Amino acid sequence: MFVLGRVLLPLFVGAWLLLTACLTAHSQSENTKVVQLRCEVFCSRDRLRTANARLNWVGKGMPLGPAKFATTPISRVKEVVETTVYKNGFKKNRFAVLPTNQPGIRSKSFAAQRAGETSLRALDLKVVGINRPDPEIRARSRAQLMTEPRTQETSIVIEGLEPGVNYFWRIRFSGPDGRETSGIARCVAPVCPADQKK
Repeated sequence: MFVLGRVLLPLFVGAWLLLTACLTAHSQSENTKVVQLRCEVFCSRDRLRTANARLNWVGKGMPLGPAKFATTPISRVKEVVETTVYKNGFKKNRFAVLPTNQPGIRSKSFAAQRAGETSLRALDLKVVGINRPDPEIRARSRAQLMTEPRTQETSIVIEGLEPGVNYFWRIRFSGPDGRETSGIARCVAPVCPADQKK
């Protein structure tokens, strides 16, 4: 009996520690969920040879949005789109910033430009469309919202991508409780040919 206890006790303790670690990791991942970002590219119907990107994410004020700002008033959370064409561009502060509050705005210069770098054509972009979710959906039950995550998404269309270039995108949220960034989405700008009639 004593020998059996010496064999089973370490196995029991090991299993209990493993289960505790798994539950803790799951709890931490739930509390620090990262807002997912999707990117799709397409050719503009209105402008010849113009490549566009559409970004979709669940933003401020939505149950599946940034966890850090779950209790912060929507008006106090700022969202911006950041994009780079450089490898590790976000870490090196080589990215452009686009607002998400109004269309018709061009990208602001990325930080490296202040050091004397010339402006990149690939980062000369413009917001041409913004769609936000209907605020009324917040009144739906959490079960409904979980089965319809796309009803919570913000969508933004950005014009003027450089054909064939890799773009990396993220959304940065900032408010009185600090900052949070979405996951990074990557997409390749399409080549948009156009036939011209003579």
